[in-house]
Amino acid sequence: MLRLILIIGFIAISAAGQSQFNKVVSKTINYAWFNCDANKTIYLVNNKKLFKYLPPYDSAVYYDFTMEGLPSYIDINNPNQIILFYENSYKLIILNSDLKEIERPFFLDELGLFDISMIFASTDKGLWFYNYVSNSLTKLNTGFMPLVRGLSLNPYFRPPHSPNYIATFTDKIYLNVPSYGILVINQNGSYLTAIQLQGLVDFQVDDEFIYYYRDNIIFCYQQKTLKTRRIYIPEEPETLNAWFYRDQIIVLTRNGFRVYDHKISPAEE
Repeated sequence: MLRLILIIGFIAISAAGQSQFNKVVSKTINYAWFNCDANKTIYLVNNKKLFKYLPPYDSAVYYDFTMEGLPSYIDINNPNQIILFYENSYKLIILNSDLKEIERPFFLDELGLFDISMIFASTDKGLWFYNYVSNSLTKLNTGFMPLVRGLSLNPYFRPPHSPNYIATFTDKIYLNVPSYGILVINQNGSYLTAIQLQGLVDFQVDDEFIYYYRDNIIFCYQQKTLKTRRIYIPEEPETLNAWFYRDQIIVLTRNGFRVYDHKISPAEE
């Protein structure tokens, strides 16, 4: 009897959670890579092209890299400075907000940089380069002159531990090291804090929260209180990831994406 009551209660809670969402977009599309930025812009790779969808997601611009192949790393933190990095050839392509090349593609050996596995843009239009051999960061300005050189990350973590995902917000850089957590530094490379969220694949950041997805739940981690709210999202067949915004969520499935309106606070109630 108790088991039946618990099951009924769970169903009632799930139904209440589902009713908090209103599906406004449903798009079926194949993709080889998918991500969203802080402005709810969707970027995806399909048929050797990088597509950019702005709300309401009914049209897109694209960059064709048929001749180059799929990049080993794509950074979308700065919408005016999209990074396509080819680790095998050390080739770097920088795109503007229209996915047009800002300047000619170039190779890292022209800059004297080697053993690089990740490149990401900063909010001040600089570029950060992660060296996986020395476990260090180098920052160049728009003229490719060094601003920060050989910033060692060994005081915080050591190889074989290394970052797999990077997010930026205002003047902060969040480096995700799955076995360690999230290291937070500023635009000059100075240590700010470390966040003990381990095992993450990716995440979002805003001025208050870190959001991440697991098992049909979006976790909203409040950085000041260290409390986490769980938001149960609508069930979609084969959901792979989800992104939380203050008025919408974007849900990624194996065959496309869905957008839902909501009025849910990320703060723990």
